[in-house]
Amino acid sequence: MTLKLRNRLFLVLLIFSLLCIMAAAVPLIVAAISHAILPPPQVRIPKFLNYLPFAPYSFTATMLSISLLVVYVPITIFLMYRAFENTQTSEVIFFAGFLMSCLCEGSRILIPLFSLGQSFSQLQLFSGRILLLGRFLAPLSLIVASIMSETEQRQDIERNFMIMLAVSTLFALVIPLNTAELSSSCTIRWGFPRLIAIMNLLLSVTAVVSFWINSIKHDSKEFKKVAFAVIILLAGYNLLCIADNYVCLAAGAALLTTGTQTMLYNLHKLYMWQ
Repeated sequence: MTLKLRNRLFLVLLIFSLLCIMAAAVPLIVAAISHAILPPPQVRIPKFLNYLPFAPYSFTATMLSISLLVVYVPITIFLMYRAFENTQTSEVIFFAGFLMSCLCEGSRILIPLFSLGQSFSQLQLFSGRILLLGRFLAPLSLIVASIMSETEQRQDIERNFMIMLAVSTLFALVIPLNTAELSSSCTIRWGFPRLIAIMNLLLSVTAVVSFWINSIKHDSKEFKKVAFAVIILLAGYNLLCIADNYVCLAAGAALLTTGTQTMLYNLHKLYMWQ
């Protein structure tokens, strides 16, 4: 059942991600040719980016970081399918939630593509909600991947996955958005930014600790390596989320790739003989 569910989820997410890429690529190319793309205000968030002389603002770097996160999704799904085709592991099912969060970052392209920073619109509000959904889903999916992957939980994978999505959606709907403020990374600001940042940090720490506890519980070196991989993975993801310069873009891409490779390799190594 797990294999059928996982393969079905991978196929749906692969098709959906490719459709999203094609749907964004056509208007983006047309807008670029007609010079209709309007960069957001150069309000750099977090503010420490203003004090990095070696990381000047670049709108091109922002667009590349968004594109990288979106393209990362179908590539990773394809590699996961090849690597885990006959391997019984439920962690990669919940890791699909992390891939969905990366796909949500594509909503940032709507800001410069349709000049959403000029006035309030429902499309702007939609973009902000989708983005907030992804930011919360990224660490939450890794927490669920750790605590809901035990043998006794494998019969409830579908339920747990839907609960994870429902909680993330609820969170995205109740947090107020400040549509009047845009960051240089094409991000619509939300209310209580410090509180949200602290919650995101706590969720990220919880994800790492959960895998570390699993490593102790199962006396597994692979789970320890997965815990370190989660740190690298989330660091790369968050850097690409704020990347408005080539330094963050390069560092984020390297960390995201390394974290993904390390995590999936050790999960495959852990379960391939089971």
